[in-house]
Amino acid sequence: MTEHTKTSHCGRWRVAIMSCWIMLGMSGYVASVLWHDKISINEGMGWDGYSAYKPMAQRFEEKVFQEGVNAYYIKRILPPAIVYYSLRVLSVEPTPENIITSFEVLNGFALFVSLLAFIGLSHRFSLRKQWVLFFSLFVNFQAARFFAYYPVLTDHMAFACGMVALWAYVTNRVMILVAVTLAGSFVWPTFLFVGMGLLARPYDPLTSPPTGEPDRFKRSKILIVFTLALLTVVMISIPNDRWLKLTTSEWKSTFWPGTSNIKAVAREFAHFKVFAGAAIITAMLFPVIPRLSAVAGELPGYFRSRRILLVLVVALVVQGSVTLYVSHFHREASTIPEMVIINTINQSIKNIGVSQLAHAVFYGPLVLLCVVYWKSLCDEFHRQGTAMSCLLIMTALLAVGSESRLLTCVWPIMAFLCVKIIPESIVTQGFGIAFGVFSLVSTKIWFPMSVAELELTNRTDIFPQQSYFMNHGPWMSEYSYLVQLSFALIFGIILWVMSHRRFNCQLP
Repeated sequence: MTEHTKTSHCGRWRVAIMSCWIMLGMSGYVASVLWHDKISINEGMGWDGYSAYKPMAQRFEEKVFQEGVNAYYIKRILPPAIVYYSLRVLSVEPTPENIITSFEVLNGFALFVSLLAFIGLSHRFSLRKQWVLFFSLFVNFQAARFFAYYPVLTDHMAFACGMVALWAYVTNRVMILVAVTLAGSFVWPTFLFVGMGLLARPYDPLTSPPTGEPDRFKRSKILIVFTLALLTVVMISIPNDRWLKLTTSEWKSTFWPGTSNIKAVAREFAHFKVFAGAAIITAMLFPVIPRLSAVAGELPGYFRSRRILLVLVVALVVQGSVTLYVSHFHREASTIPEMVIINTINQSIKNIGVSQLAHAVFYGPLVLLCVVYWKSLCDEFHRQGTAMSCLLIMTALLAVGSESRLLTCVWPIMAFLCVKIIPESIVTQGFGIAFGVFSLVSTKIWFPMSVAELELTNRTDIFPQQSYFMNHGPWMSEYSYLVQLSFALIFGIILWVMSHRRFNCQLP
């Protein structure tokens, strides 16, 4: 066989694999749209879709340029704008059914673009790692069920923007990354910071690890962070009158089982969960903090780089236009960020490990591998520079809460880097099969979701409402938490054992 024949054969094999990835991804989405159940609340548009995106999709110019929207939703106007002008060009009436269909078509196109970006990234990995990355991105609850079940949202385009931005970052397509950052900033509120982190420095897979700090200073930093985080979370989460009781004679009757009733013990167990949850969260935040010596040594290079000018220009264009728009319509600043902060604290401590569980339920078993290789994953972010370390800090703070949708645009980056650091020796055929099976189970394609009765009951912690809300951490009931936690522990232990046999990994 000549060299030319070998090259031609390899090229055909690569085209066949690329075609398989695209067909698998698109066929799964089309099947979900055509045959799976869909949300029925508010004419099939859900909550945000009905209250925010339907008015813009029906009368975009009047809603945006005459009435005005707040600073939160102005950063989500691109998808409803595309739907509005597409229907207008095609002379189609913007009825609820046509709006839903338009969003489904738009989301399908976004998925196709995401698959193309995945193909552009996949050749950097072996075929088995490509399999793991594909299942991590496209075979989970988010991609296989949520996107088709709840179409009138901006999550679908935010995921596509994250995929394209990652591809542009890895392949060093600077101007494409600038364009995606500008567009994505009006699809997802936090996408601007994702784009800035990727723009600040070129991707360098061969960057050497940063030098370490003196061990004594490192231990002191960890102790300070742990103490402050634990005290902050506990003080906010436990009512103030509980601290008064600790200084009275009620301390003994409350904490000593022999003189307290069952309800008192249950209350204190709930407080124990608060401490345990805060400790787990703080431990996960340890590796997120970059080494100060590496940051100090890298900052002069950032200021001399031309990329920092691009970052500043993009930030000024986006934030400046949003500020001018909001001030023009005299709109008050959105309270959504404050609500997110408060809800994040409450959500992350209501059950032990509920945040990690919610992310695993939403994004699949790769989250469990992210936990196993968390320290190595954080080191990989730090190797890419201070800007990526800042992006990691933002991601970690968002991940503290159990609302997994907040990570939509940054999940492709997390998945790519996690697959990159997984040792090649553990990605065996058996590992790939197990990972694929666990991913298919996490999609819940076999589990019907129905919230048709929600308008009547206004309850989210009971079935059939829990068939949908069990996949979102803030509304996950105790029963759903325990059942899904059991499966997550089983899957996590199996994946850990399979990886530990082949490679003596360093646990975080």
